[in-house]
Amino acid sequence: MWWDRFVDFVTVIWLVVFVVGFVAPSLIPSNTQLILLVVFVADLGVKFRRDPEPRTFLRRRWFDILMVIPYFRIFRILKIVRLLRIFRILKLLRMFKLLKTLEGCRRKITRIARSVRKSH
Repeated sequence: MWWDRFVDFVTVIWLVVFVVGFVAPSLIPSNTQLILLVVFVADLGVKFRRDPEPRTFLRRRWFDILMVIPYFRIFRILKIVRLLRIFRILKLLRMFKLLKTLEGCRRKITRIARSVRKSH
C-alpha cells in the first residue's frame, strides 16, 4: 500500500521535472531522470511479483512497460542498428540504380558501335 502512494508521489515529481525541463532544462540535475526511471522500473517489478500470471501482467501493464522502454539505452542502440540497416539498404538501392544507369549506357554504346560498324 505504501509503495503505491510512493510511486504516485514520484509520478507527480516526474511531471514537475518534465514541465520544468521544457521551461528551464538547466535547473534539472542530470541524474534526476535516471533516479525516477529506477523507481518506475522497480514499480513494474513489484507489480510483476504481485501478479500471479505473467500473461495477465502483460495485458494489464502493457502501457506502463511501453512508457519505460524508451529510457533504456539498449533500445536506443537497436534504433541505431535499424537506421544503419536502412542506410545500407538505401546504399544498395543507389548502387542498383547506378547499375541500371550503367546498363542503359552500355546498351546505348552497343547500339552506337553497331551503327558505326554498319556505316563502315
